[in-house]
Amino acid sequence: MHAPRARDARATSSDQVGGDLPAFVPLIGVQEILRRLVADELSAGRLTPARRRQIERCAVEMGLSVHQASRLLESCRDQAMIHGNATARRNALRLLKPSSRKTILALRIAIFLTAVILFDLLLILWR
Repeated sequence: MHAPRARDARATSSDQVGGDLPAFVPLIGVQEILRRLVADELSAGRLTPARRRQIERCAVEMGLSVHQASRLLESCRDQAMIHGNATARRNALRLLKPSSRKTILALRIAIFLTAVILFDLLLILWR
């Protein structure tokens, strides 16, 4: 017997499913591909900050802007925090960007100055 040609194999597989498959399958968009990639990486525990940067660069090469790529990753992180398993949630937490040193220093200075002002007010009221 001879092996069936590719065209015959397609016809056979669509007949088995009921024959109601479309003539073409729409392509998945870049954002959906990246969303699935990030979700898989989060659930497997492989999405490190370095891997995140690599995925962002890949997204830019695929035509997304840096802002779109960053928003997509943040959206995936948020979805993992809400609907993910324990591993995905733990890895999503690792992706949160820590506060910059300048922000922390400004906060410490503000707290110190507030404490000094309150102390001065207490001294004024006590006398």
